[in-house]
Amino acid sequence: MGLIAVFILYPGWAQAALSVFACYKIDDGQTGLFPQNQKATWRHGYWVRDMAQQCYTGVHLRLYVPIGIASVIALCLGPPLASFLLLWLHRGSLELPVVQQKYSFLYSRYKSRFFWWESVLMLEELALVAVEVFGRGLKSVTHQILVMLASFIVISAINIACSPNKLKVVTMLEFMSMTVLSLTVSLSLFFVANNEGINEKPVGVLILAINVAMLVAFLGVLLRGYWRKLKGAAGRAHGKALALMGRKGTADSARPKVQQPGDAGEEAMALSHLTEGQKAGDVKIIVD
Repeated sequence: MGLIAVFILYPGWAQAALSVFACYKIDDGQTGLFPQNQKATWRHGYWVRDMAQQCYTGVHLRLYVPIGIASVIALCLGPPLASFLLLWLHRGSLELPVVQQKYSFLYSRYKSRFFWWESVLMLEELALVAVEVFGRGLKSVTHQILVMLASFIVISAINIACSPNKLKVVTMLEFMSMTVLSLTVSLSLFFVANNEGINEKPVGVLILAINVAMLVAFLGVLLRGYWRKLKGAAGRAHGKALALMGRKGTADSARPKVQQPGDAGEEAMALSHLTEGQKAGDVKIIVD
């Protein structure tokens, strides 16, 4: 459970660790209407977590920067490295039940030669978090979008080129997900462009339709897998029921018939009548 918790909390830890180095430049003292009156002109910018704190000086340099360095090493690079070393040390026994019971969630969905791919996946998450954190320092929203789009394209190209998943449908869904994200980010440029007369409603509807279609595709694949499992379980239950009924019928046919009390009385009366008739016939034969 501890390993699972680490993988769930990893993006949040990475964001908290990298945010120590996220700074934003407010003024440069050279541009603007009144550059001589600009006061927030520190060359390294101001810390996004405390805009009153100058970056890489004073308390930020003495206290927060060392904490940030240690956090990046322990929380950002530590989990991927630990995952890789853990699987590398057990690379010869990944098929053993004991190892599968403990660590199969790290490598079971990947091909055998890519058993370490979970570490790469965590580094991809780290790259996206870094783009999100340090992208705040870019004054232009367009530049932020372009950097995020470039990261999506690079990650998608790596995943498609390596194709580490055993199931092709998972690779396809990952590619479709990155494609939808790239389209969403690209189409969002219509909302930040300074072009008059552009109707933004169709663009918003298109973005919504693309994302809804992606959700429907994911649900379809999920329900398809569950339907196959339910169908197989129903077939097995039906076969067991037929086999049980067949065994019960065979046992009933082989079991000796037990006479009921009423049937025994009727049979006794019939035998008595038959005996009397036989006696009468014997007497007649003797007389003759």
